[in-house]
Amino acid sequence: PCGKLRNYLHDDESKDIPILTRAMINIASMTDLEHSVLRPQLACNKPVVSDRWVSTTYAFQCMGQGLDKRILSDLINACRLALPNLLIILDVSEKTVEARKLTRPEQQNHLDLLPPDITKAIRESYRRRLDGFITSPSVVVSGEGTQAEVAERIRDVVNKFLVTWKVVSSQSRHEI
Repeated sequence: PCGKLRNYLHDDESKDIPILTRAMINIASMTDLEHSVLRPQLACNKPVVSDRWVSTTYAFQCMGQGLDKRILSDLINACRLALPNLLIILDVSEKTVEARKLTRPEQQNHLDLLPPDITKAIRESYRRRLDGFITSPSVVVSGEGTQAEVAERIRDVVNKFLVTWKVVSSQSRHEI
């Protein structure tokens, strides 16, 4: 249900919503998703792959638009959101970003129209591994190339991680 609110944030109508309200809606959506989908999967010892999480909220609201990161941290802690075991950061050039926007004009929203200084701050935040805001291990993967090429790179990283995760997970089960 909260995902609908998060989706509203991508509509042009929502461009004037205050940054703090925007962050709170994102955190509410993540909390809802975590309780209804992620935790049940994790309870069954299944890996979960998510496209965007608190790292995106940090990059957009804190680094891109000036929300105090202590406020976001407090919201995350209050909602007891899990942090990822692995953060995959897709890195693409500004030229590629602009080219991809042109190939999907019908999918653009006000976030695609952010001023270049804000998009640069967001990108640099990711490249600096979110300035330590997320302490999870992270891997930067090139987002250049076709969807199939990028998907293959992501798959390789996830598969390598899962091998390690299964070993650690199975050792933990034996220790319980």
